[in-house]
Amino acid sequence: MLIAGATFAAVLSGFVVQKIPFTVLSVVSYVYLFATVSGSLSIELGFLSEHPELSVVIAVGGVVLLVLIARFFWRRATHLREELKSGGAVLGQPRRFLIGVAVPEVASYLARLGIVAVFLAAYSIPVSFHSVIAVTAANSVSKTVAVTPGSAGVTQALNVAVLESTTSRSNATAYSVGQQLIVTAWDIVFALLLVVWVFVVRRQRVGQAVLRGRGGQGARAQGAAAGAAQGTPQRRATG
Repeated sequence: MLIAGATFAAVLSGFVVQKIPFTVLSVVSYVYLFATVSGSLSIELGFLSEHPELSVVIAVGGVVLLVLIARFFWRRATHLREELKSGGAVLGQPRRFLIGVAVPEVASYLARLGIVAVFLAAYSIPVSFHSVIAVTAANSVSKTVAVTPGSAGVTQALNVAVLESTTSRSNATAYSVGQQLIVTAWDIVFALLLVVWVFVVRRQRVGQAVLRGRGGQGARAQGAAAGAAQGTPQRRATG
């Protein structure tokens, strides 16, 4: 276990709390995308655009069902409730949450916008607030509701719709494919490096530290035993 004493419920609630700032930023960008790019909603969520009333009913029904299930388990699982509270304890410390969670996630989101801007410029696509925010939202929403591996195809269609007024369809497609491939390759390499560091390097260091600690304890025990053995004859002679 990488986090001593952690439980699944506590880690899960901590993960949800960690995602709060990023979720807010993503939702704002989604609203901007659907409000400014015509046809973007039908490309990604065709059912919602074709049946808005039914979609609202389904969404409300899903929320009500989740609330009822949560209330049912919340009243009966006291231990689980305490574990969930421990995972979200940082919310009770606004300053710590702001500095330790919100600020790093906002910085991460700004870095993501920077990546999009760099790739747009690399393909000679005008970089503007609209293009960067809309493309970022398109990429994010495609991954969120992906129906194809890596959201391939859907991401390209949305990117073409977003960049239709600023570049050609072929260039927009080339940009979208190029960015997705490069970013995905980097994510894989970086993830593998982290896995190796956490499960190999870090575990070896922990094991070595444990062995050194045991060795030190053994040496102290031997020293104490030797001291006791040397002191015994002296006490006998004195007696």
